[in-house]
Amino acid sequence: MISTADRSVASEALKPTTLPALRSVDLHLEFTVVTPGELQQFPGVIVHGLLEHVLRETECRMSGDFPCAACLYRPTCAFGTLFGEPDANGSTIAIPRQRASARTPPRPYVIAALPDHAGTDIAGGERIRTTVRLFGDAIRFQGAMAHALLESAPRRFGLKGPLVECLAVTIDDGSGTLRLAHDSDTFATPFLLLSRTCPSTSPDAVTASLAGRSRLESLTPVRLPQWERKPSDLFSARKLLWAIINRVNTLARTYQRDLAPLTAFRHLLEEADQLDWSVTTREVWQTSVPRNRGDRTKRLTGRRFTIDIGPMSTELRDVFAWGIHTHVGSDATLGLGRLRLTSGTDARVVDRS
Repeated sequence: MISTADRSVASEALKPTTLPALRSVDLHLEFTVVTPGELQQFPGVIVHGLLEHVLRETECRMSGDFPCAACLYRPTCAFGTLFGEPDANGSTIAIPRQRASARTPPRPYVIAALPDHAGTDIAGGERIRTTVRLFGDAIRFQGAMAHALLESAPRRFGLKGPLVECLAVTIDDGSGTLRLAHDSDTFATPFLLLSRTCPSTSPDAVTASLAGRSRLESLTPVRLPQWERKPSDLFSARKLLWAIINRVNTLARTYQRDLAPLTAFRHLLEEADQLDWSVTTREVWQTSVPRNRGDRTKRLTGRRFTIDIGPMSTELRDVFAWGIHTHVGSDATLGLGRLRLTSGTDARVVDRS
C-alpha cells in the first residue's frame, strides 16, 4: 500500500506530458463466502463473468438477445457500455466474441487486482476481494455497479465455486475513498454517488529513482498479438512501449474523445531503442477456464517476464506508469497484463493495485 505522502508525490510526478489525461476510478469489491467451494486457478474470468451477469440482470431493459447496438438505452446503460463491443467511435456494435480482433478498441475497465486463494478451497465466512478500474466516460457507472452488486442475491463464484454475497464496494478516486455497504448511511441510490467522487487524471503510482536502474515485472501474464505473430519482437522495449502508448491513446479517444498525435511519441520510441534493456526471466503461460455457458473451456495464453532496465527519462518512465495503471495487451478485462515497476536501488514499488 502507498502512504498519503507517497500519493501526493505521485500526483505531481506522474502527469504524462504527451499522453492524454485518462480519467479513472477504482472499485474495491468485497464478497463474503456463504457456502464453501473451490476458487478456480485464474479467478479473473469469474470476476468478469459475475459483473457481466449482475449488470445484465439489473441494467439491461431488453429481453432475449437484443443487440446493444440497436438499443436506445445503451448510452445510459452500464451493461451496454462495459460489455458491448465498441467500435472506433465508442458506439456499441454487435460483434461475435470469436470474431473480435485486435483492432477492436479495448473495453473501458480492467480487473486491477485478482482475488487471493486461487486454486484452493474457501471456507464459509471467508472474504474474497478484487478491484475493478473504470476509465473515461465509464466512470459514471460507478454508482450503478455498486448498487447492482450490493442488491444482487448470493451467487456462485464460478461454475463449481463458492456461493458469495457482496458485502461492500469502496470507490477510490486516488485522493479519497467512499465505502458503500448495506448498513451504510451513504448508500441510497446509484445517482447520488456520482457527485461524491472525482476521477483521477494520472496513475496513482510512485516514481522510482530516475538515476538508477529499474525492474519491470509482469504480475499477471501479458498477451500481445504481435508477440505471437513475430517471435523476434518478444520483450522488445519499443514494442512494449508502443503497446502501452496505443492502449492509453485508444482508451482516451474512444471513451473521452481525447487524442494525442502519434507523432508526439516518436522520440520515446527512439529512446526505447537505446535503453539498457535486459530480460532476466521469461516463461510461457497458459490455462483453460470455463466459459459462461455450457461445459466448454477457453484457453488463455500469455507470457511472464522480468526485465532489468537502465536509467531512463522522466517522460519514458511516465509511459511505463500508465502501462501499470491501464494494464497492457489483450484480456486485461480478465486481469491479464498487470505490471509492476520497482527501483533497482531502493525497491520502491510503482504500483498499488
